[in-house]
Amino acid sequence: MEPRQISQNSLVQLFKDAYDSEGIRFCFLLGAGASVSSSIPTGATLAKTWYEDIATMLTEAELQQWITDKKINPDKLAESYTAIYAQRFVSNYTAGYEALQKLMSKADPGIGYLILAKILAETRHSFVITTNFDYLVEDALFMVTNKRPMICGHEALANFIHAQSSRPTIVKVHRDLMLEPFNHTSNTSTLNEAWIKTLRPIVKDFHLVVIGYGGNDGSLMDYLKELPEENRQPIYWCCREPNNLSSKTKSLLTKKDYIVPIRGFDELMYAFNNISSFKDFIHDFKDDESSALIKNAREKTLSYRKKIDELAKQTDEKIKAGQQPDPGLQAILPDWWVDFQSKINQTDDVNEQEKLYLEGLKKLPDSAPLLENYALFLKNIRKDYDQAESFYKKALESDPNDADYLGNYANFLCDIRKDYDQAESFYKKALESDPNGADYLGNYANFLCDIRKDYDQAESFYKKALESDPNGADYLGNYANFLCDIRKDYDQAESFYKKALESDPNHANHLGNYAGFLLGLGRIEEGDQYLSQTFHAINDSQQALFLELWFYTLAHFPDRADEAREHIYDLLNKGIRSIGWDFSANITRAQMNGCPYVDELQDLAKKITSE
Repeated sequence: MEPRQISQNSLVQLFKDAYDSEGIRFCFLLGAGASVSSSIPTGATLAKTWYEDIATMLTEAELQQWITDKKINPDKLAESYTAIYAQRFVSNYTAGYEALQKLMSKADPGIGYLILAKILAETRHSFVITTNFDYLVEDALFMVTNKRPMICGHEALANFIHAQSSRPTIVKVHRDLMLEPFNHTSNTSTLNEAWIKTLRPIVKDFHLVVIGYGGNDGSLMDYLKELPEENRQPIYWCCREPNNLSSKTKSLLTKKDYIVPIRGFDELMYAFNNISSFKDFIHDFKDDESSALIKNAREKTLSYRKKIDELAKQTDEKIKAGQQPDPGLQAILPDWWVDFQSKINQTDDVNEQEKLYLEGLKKLPDSAPLLENYALFLKNIRKDYDQAESFYKKALESDPNDADYLGNYANFLCDIRKDYDQAESFYKKALESDPNGADYLGNYANFLCDIRKDYDQAESFYKKALESDPNGADYLGNYANFLCDIRKDYDQAESFYKKALESDPNHANHLGNYAGFLLGLGRIEEGDQYLSQTFHAINDSQQALFLELWFYTLAHFPDRADEAREHIYDLLNKGIRSIGWDFSANITRAQMNGCPYVDELQDLAKKITSE
């Protein structure tokens, strides 16, 4: 019995029925006809062009002899594609590969291929077998999905194909364009043994949807013909003109198979697009952020941009530390890091620094890292908080999901604006962007402790920060402060102070905090040693820490009281404060040791720690 003919709509309905089914799986067999709408000529078109070339290359007698020898039918040149290709490039086979590469290099997947990519990636129908050499299927997958396909463009890879895989799989039985594709009768007349073994379970389990394939290669067509009918699933042979099927095709198809008249590959894919989750896919091709194409492109762009920014930050840190960054790396980084930030870091003149920031922003107005660094400069150096906030916001407009920028703005809202609800919102956004970022976990822990007074939650985030970075001196030191001031667990606190100093022995803040801790416990000699180390480690910018150190000196060393008072009042007159710092243990210890000016200590502590 002959195959039955069904409509395109009937095939679409079968596909729709199989969409949620655990039974039927479809595999697509694509020939050159599927690529026409993507600007790749069909085999028939190429055969005609090359035949005309041959007619000018040979004498009339030679042409007729060749036609006779190769059994060329001038009315059905497509059936003799391989023989025509071989003759056209007989004297320079490499030129044939180059001609094909040139034809295919500029081809972009048509809409039909984009729909096919969605089907391959999001359904159980994940296999394509093709005689084509082009990259349209894989290019479409890269454009609209994040799934990496298995691409087998050479028979040496055949053993790596598994019929039960859910990964999009592309089987190129005539090889990939870059791997000496098969175009000669000698290698297209029979199917390689490796493919025979690999295709056996696919054709046994998958219903084959054939599109744009004429069956003129011999290899794949003969393989399908020789398969016992019971060893394969039905074939749905899609074609424009059912009455013009080749004799090979007619001899292949049996009563279990179907002939499906279609207008073209793209048109069939449009019809498939209307099933289930694909129904809005075509309408999704619009120029806004919700488009799948734009979202995928944007995600990839942001991913690479983030990698470049991270390299840039590492380079910036090296420059700040006086190290020479890798010259090869510098060459690929955005200009501002090399030309502006390096110069900014090399001068101590704040006016010159600001001039360089403004020059950089004039040249690179959308550079998020430069906008962010200028915001920090305005906040920390100029104390111009309105302008600083403006540049924090500009940095976030340029890169809305950067955890550093979100976290820095959260700190600004907390410390400067005292807008705690907004600050918490941005701390959370930073953690959404980077859930394991130790800086953001640690800063949020400080916020929960100091502002929200939610100590259990704060401790949870201190621990998360340490899980993320077990050797981070800041996170160890901050947790030590928490254990000392809030939990009053002095043994554990001391353990973490020591860990912080093991991690960074010259960290002035941790040295000073440990000194204050020891002095508060009455371990005066040890505390004095760490106090001395802190004075040697501190730099001029750490004015609040200077204030704390002189307070410890006044509280525990009456013989140095005059010098300590002079420095304390000088710093207070300059507006220096250490807001929220806890001197209670030191005042209590001073009182226990008979300090004669405890009232003065209490008054100074209030001035130092209050706004």
